[in-house]
Amino acid sequence: MLSMLDGDWKLVYTSNSELLAILALSKLPFVTIGDITQRVDTAFNTVENKAQISVPLSRTAVSTTASFEVRSPKRLQVRFEKGVIQTPQLLADIEVPESVYVLGQTVDLSPVRGLLQPVSQVASGIIGQVGNLLSQSPDLSFPISTNAAETWLLTTYLDEDTRITRGDGGSVFVLVKDVLQSSSQQHMTPEQEAVAEAMML
Repeated sequence: MLSMLDGDWKLVYTSNSELLAILALSKLPFVTIGDITQRVDTAFNTVENKAQISVPLSRTAVSTTASFEVRSPKRLQVRFEKGVIQTPQLLADIEVPESVYVLGQTVDLSPVRGLLQPVSQVASGIIGQVGNLLSQSPDLSFPISTNAAETWLLTTYLDEDTRITRGDGGSVFVLVKDVLQSSSQQHMTPEQEAVAEAMML
């Protein structure tokens, strides 16, 4: 069973309040929460959790690294050791949209796109240069040494592409194996939803 845990997993559902708070950030203007993934390495008994965060012209990721001990075929004792905030990546692609939505009105920008294009090209060049300088900065790494740094995870369902896990606070996590698909394509199948609903009972 342990070998089936190995690899990259993508979170598709959780009842965990801390993760729900992170996901709620996407309701803020201009903030996008991307994939939340988990990499399990059974050779070194480590787990890395990562959340992608995007704001206009910038993208970063926040991750935590933990070690784990196998307490039973289904239960892992997990100890978080390190957090990392990835150096922000500046996005130099600035494209003037055809229209914008302002105060309930759609404003057509197509007549002025040609005039704004040179400005956006200059801005893209400046952002690209600043981004190159910023990319040379190291990621911000910090130790995790609180009382909440240790927890356990109980795998209640596992097959080749689906994993359902319970945390020590009663939280449920549903993950799928293929993280290469885009967010729009990655949804739970009816079978996965049925299993997740059964686990919530």
